[in-house]
Amino acid sequence: MISLPYGDNETKLGAYNRAAAALSFANNANSNRHNGKQVDFAVGLEGGLEKCIHPQTNEEQLYCMAWMAVVGNKNIGSQHTKDDTDTTPSSAEESIASSEMLYWSYAKTASFLLPPAITELVLHQNMELGHADDAVFDRTNSKHGSGTVGILTGGEIDRKMYYVHALKLCLIPWLNDGLYLTH
Repeated sequence: MISLPYGDNETKLGAYNRAAAALSFANNANSNRHNGKQVDFAVGLEGGLEKCIHPQTNEEQLYCMAWMAVVGNKNIGSQHTKDDTDTTPSSAEESIASSEMLYWSYAKTASFLLPPAITELVLHQNMELGHADDAVFDRTNSKHGSGTVGILTGGEIDRKMYYVHALKLCLIPWLNDGLYLTH
C-alpha cells in the first residue's frame, strides 16, 4: 500500500492534520507549564504525488510535491505587539476550539518529475516512494536522508531546502497581517 497521498487535496489535508496534531500536542504540553501559555504557531508538512499524463506520449508520469500548513495566532502579525498579560484559554482544547483566534495558511512546494523506473515501482508495484528510491538508487533509508529531491539533484537541493521556500510562503499572512488577518 502506498503511504504518500495523491494530489493536492489529499496532500494538503495531510499537512493540515499534521499541523493540527502539532498544535494540540504543543498546547497540551504547555497547559501544565508556562502558565498555560499557548503556542504561537504549529506547522505540518506532507509530501505527496501527482499523477499526470504526458501530452505527447500519453504515458503516465509521477511528480513529487509537498504541502505545508501553518496555523497561528492572529495576534502575532507584524502590526501586533506581544503582550504577556494577554489572557489565553485555560486549556489546549479551548484554544483549538477557539478557531476565531487562529489563522491557517498553506503553501505548496515546486513539483518535479520522478524517473520512469520509480514511477513504475510506485504506480504498478504499489511500492512506497522511499523504498522505490532505495531500489532504483541502490541505497538504504533514502527517505530519511536528503530525500528523493536530494538524490535527483545530486545534493543541490535537499529535503530541507525543498521545504523551506514553501514554509516561508506560509508566513506571508503574519508578515502582512493587515491584508490577511483582519478580514
